[in-house]
Amino acid sequence: FTGCGRMLLIRYLSNAQPECNNMPNEEKISRLKKVLAESRKPRQQVTLLNDLAMELHPSDPAACIKLAAEALELARKIQFKIGIARSHFSTGMAHFKQARYLDAFAAFQRANDAYRQAGDRWGESNALNHLGLICSKTGNSLRALDYFTDSLRIKEETEDEYGKSNVLISIAGIHHEAGKTEEAKRMIGEALAIAQHIR
Repeated sequence: FTGCGRMLLIRYLSNAQPECNNMPNEEKISRLKKVLAESRKPRQQVTLLNDLAMELHPSDPAACIKLAAEALELARKIQFKIGIARSHFSTGMAHFKQARYLDAFAAFQRANDAYRQAGDRWGESNALNHLGLICSKTGNSLRALDYFTDSLRIKEETEDEYGKSNVLISIAGIHHEAGKTEEAKRMIGEALAIAQHIR
């Protein structure tokens, strides 16, 4: 396997979940800060605050949480539903990075509800996937499988092939831990086939 396929296979064999690069993209961060400082449009400000929060969450979770809170306050003020959802998601990512799983779970639940209200299926599926990741990391495999299954259904409905391959890997990990080796292998094979197709 090459490219995405190898990456997915490594994830499976190591029973690991995807991690973001901890090194910040200083050029992108500077650009976002500059545009944010010049912006006079509230919706754009919310989007930029959330973009900046997500960019910082691997290297500076505390700054991410602060920026997400600012975005959330403004998004609520202007009733920007997607902005609200993304603020909760950013907060969840920062807590997740710090292994603060209870706080992360609550934030991803709020994000999931907000994405659903906004009609954002892609965002909803990602929030569900992260809820599953937390359940998996904290030993609740059955609940994790429920979240992963719901996320996978949305990925299939929205034809998100890359997202589908990632969720299949997560589900395969659950089956592997449960001793369902053949089912895990089947899902790994399906995920790798997708990865080879889209790489």
